[in-house]
Amino acid sequence: MDFATWEPIYERILEDFGFDRAGDEKAALFLSRMLTEENTASLSELKAVISGKPVLVCGNAPKLRSDLSKINLSDFTVIAADGAAAVLMDMGRVPEVTCTDLGGNSDADILRKCSKAQERPFENQSF
Repeated sequence: MDFATWEPIYERILEDFGFDRAGDEKAALFLSRMLTEENTASLSELKAVISGKPVLVCGNAPKLRSDLSKINLSDFTVIAADGAAAVLMDMGRVPEVTCTDLGGNSDADILRKCSKAQERPFENQSF
C-alpha cells in the first residue's frame, strides 16, 4: 500500500465518522499488539479455508436470516462480518471466517455464540 495515496482517503473516513486521528492510531496500535501468531490466521491458512467451494460473505443486513434460510449454507465457505456471525451461529452455522472491527454489541454476541458453538459443534450439517 502506498500511504501517500491512502492518507487522503483515511482522512475523509476519520472526518465522516468523527474519529480523532490520534485516538484511531492509538486503537490500531492496541489491536496490533493483541494480535499474535497464535490468535491470527495466516494468509496461507485463509487460502486453505476458502479454496474449493464458493464463498458466501455475509453482513448483518436486516433480512439476513430470511435470505440465508433460502439457501443451503453447507454449499459455501462462509465469511461473516461482525453481527452476521451471531446470526449465522444462532441458525446453527459457524462461519469459517469471522471479520470484526471489535466495536459494538455484536462482538459480545459473537463471543457468547462462539462459546456455545464449542459446546455443541455444527460441523458437517446441512441447513
